[in-house]
Amino acid sequence: TRMHKAGIPIRLQVHDSVLAEPKENEVKDCIVTMRDIMEDQPWCSVPMPVDFKVGRSWGAMERVK
Repeated sequence: TRMHKAGIPIRLQVHDSVLAEPKENEVKDCIVTMRDIMEDQPWCSVPMPVDFKVGRSWGAMERVK
């Protein structure tokens, strides 16, 4: 996949959710790359915005812009 080629460590995918586990110092770059990949789908003419949450555990995740 494009994310694998970009070096993004994907741990889980469920329906339209993807869980990645980048190193702490790579989180911002990972978000930028994932947003570019996920929002740029040539087969879809409808905008598909994505949301990101970051945290050390499921319960601690907070939305990032």
